Amino acid sequence: MALVEALTGAGYNVQLVHDDTETTWESHGWVSIMDSSANCLTRNEDVQHNRKYSQRAQTLQDMAAAAIAAMDTHAAVAGSPLARTISPEAAAAV
Repeated sequence: MALVEALTGAGYNVQLVHDDTETTWESHGWVSIMDSSANCLTRNEDVQHNRKYSQRAQTLQDMAAAAIAAMDTHAAVAGSPLARTISPEAAAAV
């Protein structure tokens, strides 16, 4: 849940969605972060795959940083629907 905690800690709401499509042993474990319009902000093809387990914590941090940067960029555009629900400071105080 490190990825969810990083995003909610930055003041963003998170909705988890499971894709139950069966994949292969070689190609599974992907995670993507989408905005409210279903645009992909960041994706990693094998973050949850066993062969990448030792790198997972750093990969999730990198994904959170990429998603937050993308959402902050979108939020800076006038009228963007992507915005923090609370400030990062307020989120950190909770």
